[in-house]
Amino acid sequence: MKIVKRMLGSLLFVSLVVGGVWVHPYLLPYATERDLPVINPVISDFIRYPDLKALNDASEIVAEVEVIAQQTVQKDDLSIPETRSQVQVVKPIKGVAADQTLNVYESGGPGEAKVLLEGEAGHPPKRKVDFAMEWSPVMSKGGQYLLFLTPSSEPGLYTLTGSVQGKLKIDKETEEAVVTIPREHIRHDHLYWLQQRFGGKHRDNILNAVEKIQD
Repeated sequence: MKIVKRMLGSLLFVSLVVGGVWVHPYLLPYATERDLPVINPVISDFIRYPDLKALNDASEIVAEVEVIAQQTVQKDDLSIPETRSQVQVVKPIKGVAADQTLNVYESGGPGEAKVLLEGEAGHPPKRKVDFAMEWSPVMSKGGQYLLFLTPSSEPGLYTLTGSVQGKLKIDKETEEAVVTIPREHIRHDHLYWLQQRFGGKHRDNILNAVEKIQD
């Protein structure tokens, strides 16, 4: 995993938004999930949650987990891959027990597509890319995450609550939250508020914040 931290001189770019402080994306620690070009095939339809309490209340399960197994399937180069990850609970917070395993579905993942990358021209070649809904790549095997989960229509399978809003990666070495969305795509809105609020913060502080809002 490649981690990049870039401080733009001594300037700290912040601006006030509803519910907190928006930090300039290039001041957040960034980590790639896979060494592949990231593409955003479509913007999915999902509920936007205004804050941590609303996200938590909409979730059946909240936990820090590690991905122990994963399978991605793509029907053809015109379709979006589907990824199922088996995760093990590291730190249970809501609705789950320690060491329990869960199955989590995400739309996207590594696959093939005929696309042109930035600066390219001509006929698009078929290439290996990382399909990422809302520019958020799916989890990677061995990765550690804070997840907010909702049951899917398939028994025993969960999805992320609010798409990208329901997932935060924790770097195992630094134990800090890292942003996996390419930083040029982090917009000044409420979609990436979880990453904006907790990016660069230690896991203990993040988990404490989530535990404090439990009923």
